[in-house]
Amino acid sequence: MKPKINFQEKLFKWCERTSFHAVPNIATNEHIVLKCMWSICLVASLGYCCRILTSSIIDFYEYNVLTTFEIVQESSSLFPVITICNLNEYDLSKNQQLLNLSNYLLDNADMSLHPRDAMDQVQKNFLKLTNITELEETRFDLGDMLLSCHYNEIACSVSDFSMIKNELYGNCYSFNMVKNNSIRTTSKYGPKYGLQMELYIGNADSSSPMSLTTGVILFINNQTSPVRITDPGIELSPGTQTNIAVNRMFIYKLPQPYSDCVENTAQSSLDHKDNLVQMTFEMNHNYTQSFCLELCYESYLLNECNCSDGDITDLIGNYSDPCHADKQSLLCFYDMKSKFFDWNFNENCKMSCPIECERVTFKIASLSTAVFPSLFYEKILLNNSFIKQKFKIDSKSLGQEYDDESTGYYEDFRKSLLSVNIYYDTDTYEKVTETPETSFGTLLANLGGQFGLFLGKYISAQLFRTNRIVRLCQILFYFN
Repeated sequence: MKPKINFQEKLFKWCERTSFHAVPNIATNEHIVLKCMWSICLVASLGYCCRILTSSIIDFYEYNVLTTFEIVQESSSLFPVITICNLNEYDLSKNQQLLNLSNYLLDNADMSLHPRDAMDQVQKNFLKLTNITELEETRFDLGDMLLSCHYNEIACSVSDFSMIKNELYGNCYSFNMVKNNSIRTTSKYGPKYGLQMELYIGNADSSSPMSLTTGVILFINNQTSPVRITDPGIELSPGTQTNIAVNRMFIYKLPQPYSDCVENTAQSSLDHKDNLVQMTFEMNHNYTQSFCLELCYESYLLNECNCSDGDITDLIGNYSDPCHADKQSLLCFYDMKSKFFDWNFNENCKMSCPIECERVTFKIASLSTAVFPSLFYEKILLNNSFIKQKFKIDSKSLGQEYDDESTGYYEDFRKSLLSVNIYYDTDTYEKVTETPETSFGTLLANLGGQFGLFLGKYISAQLFRTNRIVRLCQILFYFN
């Protein structure tokens, strides 16, 4: 027969031996005052410990992050992709009939309207009366624009650029895109060691009515992120030289649950249910927000105008006609293009296209301008064959003694030429990294530490000293 277990005795022995502070003292102390004191301390410690533990668990599930900012020096840097687009996409000097039509519409415009309304009227009438095929043939080629090009003080040419067709700006041209597995790098920094271009943007007398502004828009992006033409670029004015110093920033964000960013992993492509994210993985083989936003923009065109943008149609294998294929689609495109820059449109697209977890951004460190060309450089330009052809300069004009007031070429050059210089201003880049503020391992350590602090030997030792002081006071009081 098994001996009967005395539960009260077992509990008392456990209370005597446990390291759970205050419990042995409550069990063994004969003085009721000390028992009460230890009991109060136990309840207070348990309460405060629960509060701290709850706070630690809540902090963990808030998924806060710590952001580390570093300045990293490197010996050689990848040069960014530089994309240029002529804000005046058509060169009507190539087609006298279209130029005459443009001048006729301008002469007969309803000037009683607001200037922007009058311009819209001229643009719509121009498109209605224009042969679309002939108009497309007047788009600027890079050979029509590139007066000179140098990279790291070495001459470059039209063959170093890749063309991107875009309905918004026409023909755009990108330098240093991945081409034949060759990407330019630079080991030097400063204004002399970058991309320097001199561009002809068209004669003021032969500009088309399809643009409100004159100049070039320039985009700077990384090789892994396609140029998104609807992004804000840097507009360059004719008659100026613009110096643009850039810096790179590498950003490494934590994926869910810390943020909504998208990882470039096969599993990530399966986890995201948004159609645009999945299409980006399928077509681009990795995820970038830029490409996803381009797909959003393309979807908008398809829904509104039943046509597609020229530079993305080939990528996605879309068999709809480009918007410049017929007059109705082109008119629809020009009616809708203002929405491409609308805040609500971009925000809706960004909700469907979160940022990627690892990305590279370019910051403008400084931007300055100066008058271009100088009077002295104009004399050199007058003898350039490219300039002679574009401005129809003959030998008779050059034979005259140079006088800017008599020739008038200086003002013509300032209306039609510009220069731009893009370079790194330092051999360092910025690195921004996110790490969890409270990882699971940290949470376990916090929980164990709090248990040990409030319910273990540390506070027990402090209270045991208090217990001895109370006993000493009792003895002194007894003998006195």
